[in-house]
Amino acid sequence: MPLFKIDEKKKPMVTLIAILAIVVSLISIFITQCERPPKVNLKPYLAVSEVLADETAKLLGPEGGPIVVIAFDTKATKMPTIEAQLDAFHAAIKKKGNITIAATEAVPMDKLAEMGPEMGLPSEFFHKALEQHGSAKAIVSFLGAPSLKDDEIAKLPPNIPKIVVFSSFGMGLKKLFDEQVIQVAIVPSTEPAQPSDTKPSTSREWFDRYYQVVTKENTDKLPH
Repeated sequence: MPLFKIDEKKKPMVTLIAILAIVVSLISIFITQCERPPKVNLKPYLAVSEVLADETAKLLGPEGGPIVVIAFDTKATKMPTIEAQLDAFHAAIKKKGNITIAATEAVPMDKLAEMGPEMGLPSEFFHKALEQHGSAKAIVSFLGAPSLKDDEIAKLPPNIPKIVVFSSFGMGLKKLFDEQVIQVAIVPSTEPAQPSDTKPSTSREWFDRYYQVVTKENTDKLPH
């Protein structure tokens, strides 16, 4: 015997309410199980892109010219942080007016496993960029400095493009500066972090909190 009796006229409405309750429960479970990961603060990364563009413009001067970008290939594996950083760099370069991005050399993501903190950009991709874009005025690498052996450095052409790199670790760069292979590197800041309750309000403030610009004049600032 049923615990309670439902009026035949109300059965469709009761059934609909029951179905809606089940749907709402399933949606609630799905949302709970698939919570979004914490949102990444992109401002420091975007600031790096803007400074990379500024330093590239300083190197090239008023003549500007075509440049080549080397970065990870995110087509197969989406990486929003890297994509946002590249978009910011493109936008910053476009504002310069006298610089164009002639090509972007994409490095497969599986090369990430081969790149220890001291390896930097695999030499094969650096040589490929030189061979295919020798007339470029600068090469901007988001994957660090090229990993070159002494004999590779000795065989480099005399007038290679200016090299600007973003190095997440800043390791192994001193020799490349000494050999004039690279001209500018953005690396983690070596200055002691200053306690502050004030949140950075400008792109440059975000940059200065975490990073620094290194040239041949201040290689003593390199982290390693």
